[in-house]
Amino acid sequence: MKHLSIRWRMTLWYSIALGVILCSFCLALLLLMRQQILVRTDAGLREEVKEIGLEIGLAPSAEAFKSQAEARFSQHDFYEFLVVDGDGGIVFASSQSPGTGSETPSVAGTPAEINIATIEFDDSEPHRVAAASMQSAFGALQVRVMRSLKPIYADLNTLKFAMAGLFPLGVALALASGYFLAGRALRSVQHVVEVANSINITSLDRRIAVENPHDEIGQLAAALNSLINRLERAVTEIRRFTADASHEIRTPIASLRSEAESALRAPRTAAEYA
Repeated sequence: MKHLSIRWRMTLWYSIALGVILCSFCLALLLLMRQQILVRTDAGLREEVKEIGLEIGLAPSAEAFKSQAEARFSQHDFYEFLVVDGDGGIVFASSQSPGTGSETPSVAGTPAEINIATIEFDDSEPHRVAAASMQSAFGALQVRVMRSLKPIYADLNTLKFAMAGLFPLGVALALASGYFLAGRALRSVQHVVEVANSINITSLDRRIAVENPHDEIGQLAAALNSLINRLERAVTEIRRFTADASHEIRTPIASLRSEAESALRAPRTAAEYA
């Protein structure tokens, strides 16, 4: 990453951060939806336990309860019902009730004491099961109301696949928007670079325009302007020193030249040239 430009590094960091945020949001959303779905499912199971409990309380015999239960609960759209007596014999079972021989949560007490758990029956999809013990005119009963979790899990899986499909699109949009935003943020830096590169020894009077002296780009431009000021003063002092030195040296050189020319013009004998 060291060999990448600042623009690309900013883009990648922005995309990674956004990707982590999206993953966290999707995970939290899935967990929240699953919890809310289970809460609503459990509330429906409790209501059905109370409904069948009313029928148990009103029935004078097992046969009367079975007849009434078959009329109301045998072909339910969402829930399956199973009622067993104290010896484990089936008093009533709905048309597609699973787990007639499987273990379910053990609960003792009134219908208000309902125990709910997720159980995977043999050769069947997982079910949410509400179980309660009840007393009736024909003995103690164990009531179990069940709902398949397969449709719920299917909906959650559909949501997972949708999120998984949209995640690459979100990352691609993050890369594009991050690259664009990084370019907008670094546009001032590019302007500073262009102006700084155009300044040479003959144009030290030019300065970089500072749009906002309070941000980082403005502070960089101000620092470069201060550097150019010092460089301009140094060049000016060098030019002044060169001019002064040239003036100081010009006078003795002219005197030496004049004396040499006078000496060359003076007549001499042959012995003086020897």
